[in-house]
Amino acid sequence: RSAYRKRYYLAVEVERPVVRVADGQVFISVPIREGQPARVRAVRFSGATQLPEDLSRAAQIEIGAPYDESLVLDAVSRLRDHYWERGYPRVQVSASAEPAGADLDVVFRVTEASRAAVESIEITGLTQTRESLVRSSIGVKSGDSLDPRKLATAERKLLALGTFSRATVAPSPNNPAVLRVEVEEEARVAAGYQLRYNDDKGVTADLDAELRNLLGRGLTLGTRYRRSADEEEIRGSLQLPSLSALGNLTASAFRIAKDVPLEEGGPHFTQVETGVQFQAGRRLPDRWDLLYGYRFKNSKVTLDEFATVTSLTALDVSLLRDTRDNPVNARRGHFLSGNLELSPAALGSYHSFVKGFAQAFASHTLGSSFTWAQGYRLGL
Repeated sequence: RSAYRKRYYLAVEVERPVVRVADGQVFISVPIREGQPARVRAVRFSGATQLPEDLSRAAQIEIGAPYDESLVLDAVSRLRDHYWERGYPRVQVSASAEPAGADLDVVFRVTEASRAAVESIEITGLTQTRESLVRSSIGVKSGDSLDPRKLATAERKLLALGTFSRATVAPSPNNPAVLRVEVEEEARVAAGYQLRYNDDKGVTADLDAELRNLLGRGLTLGTRYRRSADEEEIRGSLQLPSLSALGNLTASAFRIAKDVPLEEGGPHFTQVETGVQFQAGRRLPDRWDLLYGYRFKNSKVTLDEFATVTSLTALDVSLLRDTRDNPVNARRGHFLSGNLELSPAALGSYHSFVKGFAQAFASHTLGSSFTWAQGYRLGL
């Protein structure tokens, strides 16, 4: 009977066991009438000052439906979100099931605490960055309800600017109505270099440099130079922080020159590519990312006395999601991406084409020592 009641069969009837002895053996049978699983008879809210109709809509527990503990736990989360949205950052919500005959009453116990709103915002740690950039980025202003979810989102937005190495957004310990934003700025100048060698290209050198947070507005100016025996690449970029629905914006210009001998001691094949590229990236819910952009490239190919010039214009969009625990050596999670590139003649492209490329990678742990990893790619 206890086992059935744990599974919410409250109307179960378990009679006395029937014992029968035959041929030196004992046979025991237990008559059971299971009945129907318990249903939700009523939903009640204890300690709440909000209207029961509003709380019932937030909880989404259906009267008369079979009782499901997982649905009740989801309802607790939705009720907590309901209170957070209305400025109750310290609300506590719990749930219990109380027997009512063969059915159950779901009782939510709410400790609302006090309601809080943002009266003022204090920002510390700025040396080069304009305060207006921080205030416009966090998405919280004076008069807003103090929603803990908004504070976590504000921290992610500040870090996404690429201007700060650390950012915390939290109510002041002395006065919860005062929102404190503490940031630590990244270094203004960053540089990197790399040298490598292989038998094919010989020595290759890469130089990268960035000038960050220009004018205190989060702008980043970058440059890259790459040089090998038969190739030279120069690239410059300007990145704008994510301040609107467009997301992060990056504009770049490049020049790539190649000089490759077709055979030893024979003629050289030269190619010079110049162009510009604009790309935007936006974070979407549930760990999805959207990338989209425009690229124009002009290519001049020369072989002895023969030379030809072609242009390529392309629009591309990519959607990707990464849930891997480690991108380099994943043991669990997956990576999904899809890219579509359009190059119509209407935009002035010498070649007109449509190109698509999709990838899917998944990793699963098998015990403590093995990982099953698989990947699929499709390009058209």
